[in-house]
Amino acid sequence: LEKKKEGYYTSFFHGAYNGSQNFDHFSNIAGFDTYYGKDQYPNDGDYDGKWGIFDEEFLQFFNAELSTFKQPFLSSVFTISSHIPFIIPEKYEGKFDKGNTIFYETVGYTDFALKRFFNEAKKQDWYKNTLFVVTADHCSIVEKGTYKSILQQYTIPILFFDPENPDFKGVQNTNLQQIDILPSVLDYL
Repeated sequence: LEKKKEGYYTSFFHGAYNGSQNFDHFSNIAGFDTYYGKDQYPNDGDYDGKWGIFDEEFLQFFNAELSTFKQPFLSSVFTISSHIPFIIPEKYEGKFDKGNTIFYETVGYTDFALKRFFNEAKKQDWYKNTLFVVTADHCSIVEKGTYKSILQQYTIPILFFDPENPDFKGVQNTNLQQIDILPSVLDYL
């Protein structure tokens, strides 16, 4: 098997402690060049006290590391703040709407962290050359509303964003799965 035929440097980032969800082992088996977890993160002061590094700080670290990579590269990041135990930094307590679920506030925080990431990423030379894919692994359980059933708990958005293509926009409500991301990306490229 010819490895890295297109010459992409690959990396996998996970804001949790190394070994969590076995992403460090998965990334190795999947052929990623480098794995970055909590152990590779330089500041223990950004630890949430339970699981890993808060999203805002970890996404800024992600951005800084991406900017050191030779292009072309492929990188994946898995954030943790909008997952159990739903912790946000003390400095943001009360800043985001608490909504009607135990995770609503942390989703607001993660949205804020992503906005900060994209605002900084826009300043990098790789930004305009990048196809971004944003998705979730699953929804969290809610007591009422749209996402109450088991099937709907796995109804997640998948967003494709190319900063250089203003015509690449719209909403499709067709069924799609995470496994459809790879062929969708390859088709777009």
